[in-house]
Amino acid sequence: MRYRFFGPQSFDHSMAVRFCNIDYDREIAIAAFVKEDGEARMVGVGRLITEPAEETAEFGEAVTDLWQGRGVGGKLLDMVIDVARDFRLRRIWGEVLSDNQNMLGLCESRGFAIEPARDHGMVRVTLEL
Repeated sequence: MRYRFFGPQSFDHSMAVRFCNIDYDREIAIAAFVKEDGEARMVGVGRLITEPAEETAEFGEAVTDLWQGRGVGGKLLDMVIDVARDFRLRRIWGEVLSDNQNMLGLCESRGFAIEPARDHGMVRVTLEL
């Protein structure tokens, strides 16, 4: 979660509500679940927040530590890209910490342009659709 929210985070009730209540005209969340001990557990989430007038969207994703490096992030990113294409967007972009080499590698392997690190070690990744 540190890489998605750029540092350790604790979420209060209002933040949890924000993540659960989605404006479906502008946002979509895709959750990844696994079955452990007979129960479904969420191990990752990808989000797409559109700017319809600009035909662009910001994306983000988070994968729990135990499930990183096991293909979950790549699957989520592929699904986010597919949804963006279904929405007929021209471009998606995201902000990634410059030391998050796993996410930068995923983006690069899918054709994202990666801008050099800017303020506070942030890298912008952009995919033209």
